[in-house]
Amino acid sequence: MIKLIGIGPGDPRYLTEINKKEIIKAEKVFAYRRVKETFKNIRDDIYLIESTKTLMEKLEDEKDAAILISGDPSFYGLLEYFKRNFKGDFEVFPGISSVSYLFSKLKLSFQDFTLLSGHGRQLDFENLDPKASFAFLTDKENNANSISEALDENGFTGTIFAGFDLSYKEEKIFKYRTGEKISLPSSLSVVVFINEFKGQ
Repeated sequence: MIKLIGIGPGDPRYLTEINKKEIIKAEKVFAYRRVKETFKNIRDDIYLIESTKTLMEKLEDEKDAAILISGDPSFYGLLEYFKRNFKGDFEVFPGISSVSYLFSKLKLSFQDFTLLSGHGRQLDFENLDPKASFAFLTDKENNANSISEALDENGFTGTIFAGFDLSYKEEKIFKYRTGEKISLPSSLSVVVFINEFKGQ
């Protein structure tokens, strides 16, 4: 059986016990570079994923393999791509997302936030609800600084929390106002925007 395993925000301490057991017992384990390096104390024989396309080709001949996914596979993870491109059966094991991790650090509930991903996607700020608060997954293009600028340009006013390298020893969490320039210690970040919308 092929298994998509959420490894949490990064630090192996946030790996669930059941997911750790699945990683240990799998015949083969695949991961992207940073996860491979971070989890080498659990498995020292993790195969590096060079690209998602080559991974799918390798999995055609595998009967018992685990693919390690940062965060949760079901939250802007590999799951949807996998469903479209993998013809066999597979299981999904959830993990703690970097979004839920940051909200816990901020002592905030996120049920009233709109959760969005700019990771390899185009963010449409012009059509966002002007009354809403948001959490964004970022990438090099849709980074914390560009999100701050775009929110400001589209009339949003409020507080931004930018979390970088969450759960790793390099973790940094900064607080800003919309429009402020955000320094970028890493492209691995989550942005939380708390709206100060004032109704007329």
